Amino acid sequence: MHELPAERRFGCPVPMCVSETPVVPDHLLSRVEELGLIGTWTWTFGTGEHSWSAGLFRLLGLESHRVRPSYGRFLACAHPEDRPRISSAAAVRQGASRPEQIFRIVSPDGVTRTLSVHLEIHRAADGRPRSASGIVIDVTDRERLSRARALERKRRLALARAANVSLYWFRTGHPTELAEQYSGLFEPALAEFLDDPYSIVAAEHREAAREHSTRCRREGTTGRSQRMFRMAGGSRELRATLEVPVLDAAGRVIERTGLIYPARSPVLIPGGLLRQGLEQAVQGRHLRAARALLDWSMTQLAEASGLSLSTVRRLEEGVSGQGDRSRHRALAALSAAGIRFVTLEDGTLAVAMA
Repeated sequence: MHELPAERRFGCPVPMCVSETPVVPDHLLSRVEELGLIGTWTWTFGTGEHSWSAGLFRLLGLESHRVRPSYGRFLACAHPEDRPRISSAAAVRQGASRPEQIFRIVSPDGVTRTLSVHLEIHRAADGRPRSASGIVIDVTDRERLSRARALERKRRLALARAANVSLYWFRTGHPTELAEQYSGLFEPALAEFLDDPYSIVAAEHREAAREHSTRCRREGTTGRSQRMFRMAGGSRELRATLEVPVLDAAGRVIERTGLIYPARSPVLIPGGLLRQGLEQAVQGRHLRAARALLDWSMTQLAEASGLSLSTVRRLEEGVSGQGDRSRHRALAALSAAGIRFVTLEDGTLAVAMA
């Protein structure tokens, strides 16, 4: 095994001259490698020389004194199902490899990890590939979290489908997205919806729906309305629409999400961004009104929600920096005591007892 040079260089995942690439301090990279989350390698084409860092050996579950580094050995660690989509040795030598790849590896002890590989080709003055280097990052936890979120999204969509409701999302500069259960629920073809999201609304209500939604989005407020919708099979049905802004930690609107549901039926609000947006609309004055209906003091709300008295006070005073988690716990306690927050037709949030 050969030691890596003191200067390990990598940057944008595109072919470039080595001198143009930013330098990562060796001691910093070594410290990160010790955490077991990163590894690096180089391959000099002219000599066939391969160098792996100690961190890469650890990621692959291999012992440096027993394994001779090579690109073939690296590929052999990949999960059999992922191996066909990884750049071949020939592709790397020709400078035709993909700059970033994510795949699973199986270590000798049977542990499966997900790795992100950033590959860089270094070229000679005449443009011919002369070497390759890569940085390998363990993204197992990130991928696991991504899969968990995808499963949770599918679960919520299944619940929405069973309840005969439809979820949708809107971001400025992007087309409106309607959840997967759209197919078969409304009359317009998906292509027609993508061209005009309001095509699912009956013609006589369409412009009013468009104006109402546009105004709410411009003002950053919650919107609620009832319109006739074009349903599958040519029927028409009165449905309610509830649309809320979703804010980031700085209070900026990052997305709007909505729910379309039968107007005369009770609806269970699903989790995710819709519930988050609805809870973010609850202000300090609403919390105080809810406490008044229950004849609770701030101390009682703190005890019921498991929050500190100072946190409850800051929530009611609208102090910035109070997270969605604290608000959620306060609202859960109020809900358990019988409080309901109801969005009216004009977007006003009312507080009532169940």
